[in-house]
Amino acid sequence: MGNLFLSDNDLKKIHASSVDILEKTGIRLLHGELIEYLSNFAGIKIDKRTNTLRFNSEIIHDSIKKAKKKFKLFGRDRKRNLA
Repeated sequence: MGNLFLSDNDLKKIHASSVDILEKTGIRLLHGELIEYLSNFAGIKIDKRTNTLRFNSEIIHDSIKKAKKKFKLFGRDRKRNLA
């Protein structure tokens, strides 16, 4: 399932590293309403002092499963759209 630039092993390493970052380092959000909304989901830990959200691997993998497998990115010029 690799592509022209990355092998399957490369993709697995990138995925594992991304999950590790989301679990251990987290992301910082400055949007109070979004933080409040996400606080309702099990699997998300919020440090309100730093506005940092950390996600457990289960919620990450569940979200990936629910995401569309294909989508289109629209360019300003239709010739530059990506499927």
